[in-house]
Amino acid sequence: MLSKRRASVVIWYCTTRCNYLCRHCWGYEHQDLKELDTKRAQSLIKSVAELNPKSFVFSGGEPLLKDVFSGGEPLLREDIIDLIKFTKDCGINLAVDIRTAPLDEELILALARNEVHASITMDSVSPEITDYICGFKDAHQRLMQTIELCRNHGIEFGFNTAAHKLNFEEVPKITKLAEDLGATTHNISMLAPLGKAFKAYKLMSLDSSQFIKCLGDIYQEEQRQRSCKVVVYEPIYLRFVKEAGGVLPKWGRVCKIGKYIHIDTDGGVLPCARARAPFGNALEKPLLEIYEDMASSTFFNTLRDHRRLEGPCASCIYGDLCGGCRMRALALTGDWFASDPACPYINEHGRRGGSIEEGDDLHEPE
Repeated sequence: MLSKRRASVVIWYCTTRCNYLCRHCWGYEHQDLKELDTKRAQSLIKSVAELNPKSFVFSGGEPLLKDVFSGGEPLLREDIIDLIKFTKDCGINLAVDIRTAPLDEELILALARNEVHASITMDSVSPEITDYICGFKDAHQRLMQTIELCRNHGIEFGFNTAAHKLNFEEVPKITKLAEDLGATTHNISMLAPLGKAFKAYKLMSLDSSQFIKCLGDIYQEEQRQRSCKVVVYEPIYLRFVKEAGGVLPKWGRVCKIGKYIHIDTDGGVLPCARARAPFGNALEKPLLEIYEDMASSTFFNTLRDHRRLEGPCASCIYGDLCGGCRMRALALTGDWFASDPACPYINEHGRRGGSIEEGDDLHEPE
């Protein structure tokens, strides 16, 4: 029997291979995680099918090259076409992240025949900025060629964008481009202080005024878009929407750490897209069992309760909506329960409004 608490989306970082050197990449230099061979990959996909997610995403994982931080490009797997077909045969809706790999005829036909959603990284409308961010000449041209191939073959596609100092003013233009080209979604997140991006975070992350301006620009685009859906993976955005009188998303708060399913390159199950803290391995224990254990974990239940956090996040009147990004807090402070240092409202005003009742139980998790 399927779990009532199924994850809506499962993401698998299926490879470490990549030929770009993106400055904002949050991939880690890790302990040589090995790519699963075809047989074990198929076993993993079967376990995902048992979880019955609405969508399954092939993404990229850790860097293959030693001493180089880079993302992963799923289409560089030699068996990717076989895995795409196998996933489709298991009855799973599949999306594939596309960053760098040129699409040949065989690949594009495999995406089309198996009704794969192409999730394309688009960081700028400017070729010069795209090439600079990706560390690769003609990166923008290659992306545009990929989009054209998707359009010509009837492949549904969307954009992914990480906002930072180099591109935050362009985010509305990227959304407009997505709509003009026929993308179904534009997924937007803020720069994560992890992996290669950790070293560049102080230089590339938005200051408070830029952060709020970016949220405002995204909100305006979300209000006027029709054919292209804007999805924002930033906990603080919900506060902005609430204060602007907008409609909150039906799925509620963004940060639900411990209720996500992200699978690392070697099968390790992660509680968040950016949390390299395996909770178990899907090749050693049923994925459904791992998910149930993780979702009911005392630690993660406590971590999701903003009243148990420290500093301004604990007393914020928007805590139930936001709670900050727990991985951002961990990366920048070393403490899971610290207030989110990136919050522009803390940095602008010293603290966020509202307070909890004195005497509430705020003990540490067991």
